[in-house]
Amino acid sequence: MSKESTTLAPDTSAQAWLDEPPAHAPIPCTPWCQWQDPSQEGCFGPSRITPLSLEERLVDDDGCSVRYVTVYAALNRTTGAPPAVHVGLGEDRGWLMTTDEARTLAAALVAAAGEVRSL
Repeated sequence: MSKESTTLAPDTSAQAWLDEPPAHAPIPCTPWCQWQDPSQEGCFGPSRITPLSLEERLVDDDGCSVRYVTVYAALNRTTGAPPAVHVGLGEDRGWLMTTDEARTLAAALVAAAGEVRSL
């Protein structure tokens, strides 16, 4: 079962957006897709947010104070890159990593948490 997103077709008239809805072409989505970015033909999975209670203040790209990390699956078809996992500060700045890198990071976090918990 696949979902489909839409992207705008090229505008042939300067008045087209005033007169009628734009034409759309389907973009195939991944099974985990929760929202799309038509400009990147991108699919993004659900955001998983982890509050950071020990952090006093972190600043995102918009200069807003945030205290959480966001993780989601991402796919950008315009770059030809494989699907990736995004780990970010708030909703903006972050890192894209392969699934193997994400699993390695997850294992490292679990190991470090186990070490601290054993104290």
